[in-house]
Formats: sequence, structure tokens, C-alpha cells
Amino acid sequence: MNLSKTAFPQMLKRSGLSAMIINNGALHLYQSWSFYQQDLKNWDFRKQHGIEYQAYERDRLHSFQPGLSSAFVAGIFVPKWQTITNPADLCSELHCKLSERGVVTYISNAESIDNADGRTQVKLSDGQILEANNTVLAAGPWSAELSKQLGDNVPVIGERGYNTTLPKTALPEGYNKTLVFSEHGFLITPLSGHIRIGGASEIAALDQAPNYQRARLMAEKAGRFLPELNLDNGEEWMGQRPSIPDTLPVIGYSSQSDNIIYAFGHGHLGLTQSAATALLVSELITKKKTSIDVYPLRASRF
Repeated sequence: MNLSKTAFPQMLKRSGLSAMIINNGALHLYQSWSFYQQDLKNWDFRKQHGIEYQAYERDRLHSFQPGLSSAFVAGIFVPKWQTITNPADLCSELHCKLSERGVVTYISNAESIDNADGRTQVKLSDGQILEANNTVLAAGPWSAELSKQLGDNVPVIGERGYNTTLPKTALPEGYNKTLVFSEHGFLITPLSGHIRIGGASEIAALDQAPNYQRARLMAEKAGRFLPELNLDNGEEWMGQRPSIPDTLPVIGYSSQSDNIIYAFGHGHLGLTQSAATALLVSELITKKKTSIDVYPLRASRF
């Protein structure tokens, strides 16, 4: 995470995309006074690691953020919390810039991966076979099946999250912070032109149909917490976080070959840790000393 603090803004600067960072701060909200008091210990621990916060209790909270349900008794505001204007837009912009530099993209399913004579081969579902000197396996929860073909059994699964994206007009002006409902496992994030209600954690098979009732339940709760919220015209979505039991990603060489590098399993922190992971992968490919010790992230730890 410390490496991400420098690697991510550097990547955005190189790409000319620094304007996509929103320095909006986050307000963590509490309905239970006892839960809030207990959580203050966690915030003190975070403060020791450079995460500053401000506590707002009772009337001061509602003056700081008008429009909240009266059920909230306290809030913790983190002023340095940052978000991206829109994660999908960031991916599209990065892809365009890489394409301009000569990157070729194949849209297909990867059925198998193998290494022979110092080169890797990836077989696609349309019959194509791609060959390369180096291959990075970064297929999220689908990495488990491919890494197994290389002799590495990594317990990565799809931990599902749901969200509902609403028009910016769903809330009146004055709701420019990220609102985190600490006791309920979801948050509301302002995007460019939209508001997103997202969170939840569901363990299910990768091919199981989405259960959008989870998204609707979070949206309905958000409506109770913010009486001014208009839930009309929402778009529901489900995504699968690649989660691993010890919460650490897998970054490093495959057991079969140094030509194949793993970069998956980031759980809830994929966007946050993306640029740091890319930096480590580039160092592994070029056989440089890595910016941090990647031994704890090896696939063979399982």
C-alpha cells in the first residue's frame, strides 16, 4: 500500500490522467455509539500510519454533513481520501494511450497457458495461439484455473460485489464526500456525472447468475440513510473481486517458468494497488531488484 501511494499518482502523471483523481474525503458514519467508540481504536491505529481523521459527534456531525438521517450519532472524516472520477473511464483512457504506443489487444477467452523452450504459449478459445517471451497472468478470479495448469494451486475465488449507479441529480448539491456506512458494509461514492452505491460480499461460483436483490437492498438502505436520495433510473451491476484467504495478492514468478509472472488476487484493492503491481511486474520481467520484497506474495505460499 505504501508503494501504491507513490506508484499510482506517478502512473497517472505519465499518462496525463492526474485530473481523474478526486480529493473529496470520506465520511464514515455510525448509528451505534458503542460501535463508534470501539472503532476509534482502529482510527488511532491508522493515524499512527499517517491517516489523519476528524471526529464529528451528534449535532456537529449533522452540521458538517446536512441531510443525514437523524439515526446517525457520529462520523469520522478522512480528508485525504481519494476516488477516481470513473474507474471504467480510467481503464478506457489507459487502453487508448497504450494502443497509441503500439500495444495490440486480443479480445478472447484464454483456455490454456504453457511454457516451452523459453517461450510461453496462450491458446485462445477462437483457436489462436499467442506466443511471447514473457507472459503476465492477471486474470482476476479466473487466474486460478490457468495457474493450476502451471503447477500452482492458488485459492483465489470470485468475491462478488454489487452496486447501483444513479444520475448525479439523485442527490442535491452538498453531497460531494464519499459516505461510508461502516456498520452496513457499503458506501456511496461521487463520480463524474453519477453517484454509485456499492459494496457487499457474496461468495458464489464464477458462472452463477447475479443476485441483484443485494444491490437493491443497499440502495433501499441508502434511501433511508439519506432521505433526499432519489433512487429512480439506477443501473445495477455485479463484479467479482479476486480474493485470497490471507488477503495478500499473488505477485511473482510461476513455479514452471520465470517467463510467466503472476499478478492477481488483490481482493477489494485492485484499483488501489494496480500501479504498484505493474511496477513490480516490470521489475520482475527485467530481473531488477523489486521495489519491495515480493517473497511474501509468492504463489507457493499455499
